[in-house]
Amino acid sequence: MKLTIASGKGGTGKTTVSSNLTTYLASMGKDVVLADLDVEEPNSALFLNAKLVHSKVANKMVPKWDASDCTLCGECEEVCAFNAILQLPEEIRVFPELCHSCYACSELCPTSSLPMTPAKIGIISEYKNELFSMVEGKLDLG
Repeated sequence: MKLTIASGKGGTGKTTVSSNLTTYLASMGKDVVLADLDVEEPNSALFLNAKLVHSKVANKMVPKWDASDCTLCGECEEVCAFNAILQLPEEIRVFPELCHSCYACSELCPTSSLPMTPAKIGIISEYKNELFSMVEGKLDLG
C-alpha cells in the first residue's frame, strides 16, 4: 500500500500527520518508509529522532558552452523553449536556473558546442531510526 499526504497550506499539519502515522504503522510491525518530498523545507527528520545514514548530491544536466568550435549560428537560442540560452555578439550565455534539461540545444547544435554537464541542485538524504527508514530531498537555495 502507498499512502500520500500531499498539498495544503503551510501549517496545516502534513508533517505532523505523516510523522505520527509512520511511527504508528511501524510500531504495529508494518514495513514503512517515510519520504519527505517538501524539497524546499523538509523537516520530518527533526520530529523523528532519525540518524543520517547516507547522502548524495542531486544533479540536473545543463549545457555548458564550448567556444572552441562554436560558430555563433544561434540555433541553440532558437530551439530553447525555456529561454535558457542567449546569443550575444561574441558568446553564448546559458542560464542554468531556466534550463529544463531537455537536451534540445545540445542535440541540435551543428558543432556540438553545448555538451550537457551535471549541475548540483540539492541533496538526497537517507535516515533511519529504530522503527523505520526515511528519505528526504532538499533543494539548494537560488
